[in-house]
Amino acid sequence: MAARQYKHLYHLLGQLNISDPDLIGDMIWNVTGGRTSHKSELHPYEYQKLIDNLELQCGNKPSKGKGKVKDMDKMRKKVLATIFRYFELQNQTVTIEYVQAVACQATCSVDFNKISYEALNRIYHEFTKKQRIVGLINDTIQADPSHQSEQPPVIDLNWFYPKSRTTIN
Repeated sequence: MAARQYKHLYHLLGQLNISDPDLIGDMIWNVTGGRTSHKSELHPYEYQKLIDNLELQCGNKPSKGKGKVKDMDKMRKKVLATIFRYFELQNQTVTIEYVQAVACQATCSVDFNKISYEALNRIYHEFTKKQRIVGLINDTIQADPSHQSEQPPVIDLNWFYPKSRTTIN
């Protein structure tokens, strides 16, 4: 949770004269669809959704930023597509769970849906670079008849991850 969002939430609650913890818990309950009533358990996109709802109640336009739910969903889909394409270029078949695990490992996150926008953006750009590298390698192999084989070599992902984390098979 960004300190900026935290301050903004309490500023809006102050504008609306909302200080009752039970009322705040009910608002959180509604935003999360009944998942929780505690601020500490909010996902970043739920936190932004709560802020946007309070902005509307104050008569303000909801903020337009990277934390918007649609932007987060769009970025998650772009990341998944980019990672899938990377493995496709290597002639590897992977599952959605595996791709999500790769993204989580790259960000030291446990849940794919809790990865921040900034981290998703970084992963997207890293795997776009990896796609270009694999594409260049594949083009080089196809252009050189002495390297003709049935499958292109599999590129080792482990250079991307610090040694403290587990490796990807």
